Amino acid sequence: MLLNNANLGLLNSIDMILIFVAFFASVLFCSGVKKVYYYFFKKRKYYIFPKTSVKGISAIAMTVSLSVAVLILITIITSNAMAILFRAFPGTRITIEAILIKIGGLLFGPFIGMFIGGITDLLTIALTAGIFHYGYFIAALTFGLVGGLVRTIINYSKNNITKLTIMSIASLLVMCISVVLFMYFTIPTDLEINFTFIINFSFYSWHFMVFIISLTLIAVLLIIVFYFLSRRNKNGWYAKHIMTFIAVITLVFLTEIFVNVFMLPVFDADLSTLSYFQWIAIRSLLFVPMVIFNIFVIWPIFEIVKPLVKYDYMDDVIGKNYTKKKFKIRRCIYI
Repeated sequence: MLLNNANLGLLNSIDMILIFVAFFASVLFCSGVKKVYYYFFKKRKYYIFPKTSVKGISAIAMTVSLSVAVLILITIITSNAMAILFRAFPGTRITIEAILIKIGGLLFGPFIGMFIGGITDLLTIALTAGIFHYGYFIAALTFGLVGGLVRTIINYSKNNITKLTIMSIASLLVMCISVVLFMYFTIPTDLEINFTFIINFSFYSWHFMVFIISLTLIAVLLIIVFYFLSRRNKNGWYAKHIMTFIAVITLVFLTEIFVNVFMLPVFDADLSTLSYFQWIAIRSLLFVPMVIFNIFVIWPIFEIVKPLVKYDYMDDVIGKNYTKKKFKIRRCIYI
């Protein structure tokens, strides 16, 4: 049973660690089921942890180095001012480095995405003299894991805009329902929170659930709009770019709602005198600019890096037919 604050019934860091463990365990379990399915029905080996080639390892190292290099460059340009901020409040660091972690997950799948997130966070701490905090380390892992799950959605859509749209909307709705139900059963809905330190108003905790639902519906609406735009020009040049845009929208909304608004405020509260809901208010105010910034940074970078890396995720997780019969490996066309 999850532990809660005895007085307020709020989530704490133990809750979030357990949520992350459950999330990771469910992904690992699904991968195990897929391994059994491929072995008995497809007569092929499915590798839960991809056996990357030399090219894949080089691409992973490039992604990690770019993530760390960005933070070091920011530190140098600001005359070490940002490094001081990273040490005082590690949450500012994870916001910056998360962009390339998400791209790493999009390129290399969930487990390598987690590896990129973990290594990036540790190297950043070492090279900027930052402070290690287990909460932000878990957040970095989660960014890579969620990015990898969106990579899985891309793979199984098989260049079909309809499948991608349905799977993207389904993932957003599952996330929304999970977060809202968890909040409903762990936090009193009549809990009143005052935000006079930001703006003079108060609201009840159930308003946060409405906020999550509203954000999810906005994401779903955006995906539907771009879906119909692509259908109007089905064979056009920009159709596949809209597919990438839909995948990026899904990734950004999933990570911003689940990690930045739901998960990180718990760890922010550990390092400050503000409460969990007060940090939710701060990160909620930053939600719209962060979504816009992430979409218009991740999308073009992913479009540029994707053809350069040329990493075939499915080749590393699905082996050849292990029978003696001739078997032609079906390759996915990636967006």
